[in-house]
Amino acid sequence: MFSTKKTCIKCTTNADLVICDGCQKNFCQQHLSEHRNEIMRRVDQIDNECERFRQNIPEDNDPAPILSAIEAWEEESIEKIHLIAATAKADVQKYTKQTLDDLNEGLDKITLSMKSNREKRDAVEVNLKNWNHQLQTLQDLLKLPFPIGLVSDPSPSSSIKSIKVTYEPPVNSSVHSKMNARTNSTVQLESRSFLVVEPKSVAEERFHRFAGHVRLSENNSVAACVGYSSVCGTKVYLSGTHRIRFQIAAKKNEGIFFGILASTQEITARATELPSAYGWRDFNRAIMNGTALPKTYKEKTMQPADRITLTINCENAELVLTHHRLKNKLALSVNLAHCPLPWKLLVSSYGEDKISIIN
Repeated sequence: MFSTKKTCIKCTTNADLVICDGCQKNFCQQHLSEHRNEIMRRVDQIDNECERFRQNIPEDNDPAPILSAIEAWEEESIEKIHLIAATAKADVQKYTKQTLDDLNEGLDKITLSMKSNREKRDAVEVNLKNWNHQLQTLQDLLKLPFPIGLVSDPSPSSSIKSIKVTYEPPVNSSVHSKMNARTNSTVQLESRSFLVVEPKSVAEERFHRFAGHVRLSENNSVAACVGYSSVCGTKVYLSGTHRIRFQIAAKKNEGIFFGILASTQEITARATELPSAYGWRDFNRAIMNGTALPKTYKEKTMQPADRITLTINCENAELVLTHHRLKNKLALSVNLAHCPLPWKLLVSSYGEDKISIIN
């Protein structure tokens, strides 16, 4: 506090005034003492209220009901986990046996056909070709990733994230039909387990193997490319129809390619020049078995933030590319002699581009 020449807030005295640091009001010596006493009285009042509140706080608040509820939740959750795990293990055993049984059944039919022809001694070159083709098909299936995996239950209704066994068959009856039709085979391969699950219409893709300067991020759903670069997906497409959605996150030059390669084809930085490459570069130039066709658009067709959908139709051996901003579609037939099933996703660039897969 410091002295000044003003009037006391309580009286008209203007001698020896003091300003209170708290309320910034002027007081004479007499009223300053009264003001301080009032402040101390209010301090005592607040202190008494604190003490009364302390006495009302219970010394022992029994948490037993809440702890019991937590323990009940724990026991119930453990029981659910045991049940889910037991079901998943049984499914793995069932699907494993089913897959191996189907492969053996296909092999048995080939050997039975050969035995019949051997006994009749009427085998000809076309039979040899058919048996070799059937055997190669089974060998290719065995090289594919085993069609059993685990996925998390995305349901937000439970704090326990369940798991379940998924079974995505590597081939279905329509593929067998096309295979047999192409070779005029007398051996009909059938597969019960390969018909269990219909292929999903929207593929849950991720980027995987790449060549060139590629940086993957965001759980491999984003690929940043610099210069000649190519990147493939994790999935193998052998049957059904699948849609893969993309967004152009960044783009500097012309040259983003969306399409496919044969799954057995090794990827290179300039993968669009490989003989099994099919697709489009920048929505204005189709590429078939590594050869670029004339441009269909003169203006730039792809811009940052554009959304693109690639549809892979294994049944009809066809690709469709949809440009959502332009509201236009392009279709391309795939020659299975140049790009045999199964296929894999191919995205390629020769600029500084960033492409996102939208799952």
